[in-house]
Amino acid sequence: MYKVWNDFAEIGECFHPKFNMPLPSGILMVSPEYFNVVDIKNTYMRGNLNKVNLSLAQQQWEDLYSTFKSLKDKGVISHLHIVEGVEGLEDMVFCANPLIYWLTEDGAPIILLSNMRFFARQPEVTFFEKYFQRKGVKTIQLSADLKLEGNGDLIPHPGKRVIWMGYGFRTDFEAAQYVVDSLDTHVIPLKLIDDNFYHLDTCFCIIDQDTVAICKNAFDDEGLKMIQAGFKKVWEIPFEEAVSSFALNSLVLTAPDGELHAILPMNSVVLKSCLMGLKATIVEVETSEYLKSGGSVYCMKMLTYE
Repeated sequence: MYKVWNDFAEIGECFHPKFNMPLPSGILMVSPEYFNVVDIKNTYMRGNLNKVNLSLAQQQWEDLYSTFKSLKDKGVISHLHIVEGVEGLEDMVFCANPLIYWLTEDGAPIILLSNMRFFARQPEVTFFEKYFQRKGVKTIQLSADLKLEGNGDLIPHPGKRVIWMGYGFRTDFEAAQYVVDSLDTHVIPLKLIDDNFYHLDTCFCIIDQDTVAICKNAFDDEGLKMIQAGFKKVWEIPFEEAVSSFALNSLVLTAPDGELHAILPMNSVVLKSCLMGLKATIVEVETSEYLKSGGSVYCMKMLTYE
């Protein structure tokens, strides 16, 4: 029933109401006390080795945490969890990457663990495997010969058993079928072609079921056709905004009453203008220290089901 979709003319089938599922209800963050840039894993890290202002990074993280706490107080999310960082795992603050949290067809939580491209990040996966197993959540190991980087490259379509998958830099195309089989979900693969956009969450921000914001420079022609077929509205964000502010690493959540709540990195000018047209509630946060490592809002959270 579930499959990898490669034909833009047919993907409308995977959005049928029979494939509806709940929205994530919780957020998990990892505290940043050990955050730093100690090696080069992406183009944004070049020139930033050991140049993180740790006190400023802590303040920026706390501002993002306060934003999420406000959303919890308003009932937009139901839970907000904090996990303490681990010494030696400086990238663990980007907790979207070690796994994807999902629901089985009967509503039970399930986790597909990542197989990170860089060995230095693999201990993060082991940590979360043990963390969630202690909580009684089933975890699934990826085949050892496949690379996959969790919610960084696997972005769920809101309210659907459909996952958009970026591949080419950190995630292997061949992982798509494994995701289908493990999570009982459709997967729509998108090839990433510019190393400024090494994860899908750097160039592809879903606003709601009908709308997505993208940087078209990140995708090949086939990928752009798939995106156009999967959404009624596609907002194109300029390359410069996408790489300088990480605008597309924003997070947009839908409240139970249907209102959109958007958390944007500072200077996301075009994206902010588009969201204002939808009358979304917008909060801008400064993430300059995390941009030095090639991450921002979307990277710094894990979406969960409670």
